[in-house]
Amino acid sequence: MIVYRALGRLFPKSYVKKVFSAAFVGVHVPLMACIAYVLGVAQTDGLTPYQTTLLWLAVATVVGTGLTWWALHALLSPLFLVERSIARYEQDGIIEPLPERHQDEVGRLMSQINRLVFFAEHRLDGAREEAHTDPLTGLLNRRGFEARFPTHHVHGELFVIDLNQFKAINDQFGHAIGDAVLCHVASVLRAELRLEGDRFDLACRWGGDEFVVFVREVDLATANQIHSALGTGLFGEIWLAQHCVSVACAIGRVRWTGAQSLAHAIAEADRQMYADKQRTCRRTKPRPWTHRLPVKEAS
Repeated sequence: MIVYRALGRLFPKSYVKKVFSAAFVGVHVPLMACIAYVLGVAQTDGLTPYQTTLLWLAVATVVGTGLTWWALHALLSPLFLVERSIARYEQDGIIEPLPERHQDEVGRLMSQINRLVFFAEHRLDGAREEAHTDPLTGLLNRRGFEARFPTHHVHGELFVIDLNQFKAINDQFGHAIGDAVLCHVASVLRAELRLEGDRFDLACRWGGDEFVVFVREVDLATANQIHSALGTGLFGEIWLAQHCVSVACAIGRVRWTGAQSLAHAIAEADRQMYADKQRTCRRTKPRPWTHRLPVKEAS
């Protein structure tokens, strides 16, 4: 590092110049000095054949110096490729794999950088996925939904789903059962929607007991069927840890055309959801929560 730091003062921005200057000083300077000395002590009445040979040797040394500069620049091109690849990844997030067929020190360096970059990208993908996923249900969270939502050139149906009397479930059975109900909602959404594949729908836990769903490229009839299936799947009694829990929901929906903002569309679906919740509350009487399974008496 001492030589590197010393040459860094002369050539702070060029590694090629550092290598070339070291090679030039170590090989060409002594040779040129020797030739200059021999030519300097020559007789003034003309050059001997030996001295002429030395003169041509000096010319060849100058030419060789230029070729050495070119060869060093070409030989260090893999390092320039490494620099460009890392800069592209840092600036644009684009991975440009480096060649791995070389077995020398620079080849092994390029292979190690490939592994390092792919490992870093894998870790970043995991961190992004974790940051965009609701840890309880495994659905998207609000950040993930907004990041994946197709704001342009995609039509579909946007649903807002809210559980009825969810606070009563938590109060009656505890938060563990409430969490199990939320996971049940997620399982229903996975069963009814296309959450995987190239043309996937989106489902997220928007917050608390509210979920937002976007169904891509569906006509009105299909949207009505999905609405009915969600309402059916999220209504009824389910058994959770020896508790029979009554589940019901309110659903609001809007047609998404890309003409409005996502916030405006969700606000409109949310308004329709609350209207549906009020209609449901007026139409049905409060149902008593069922407690534990009856314990069988010993015979």
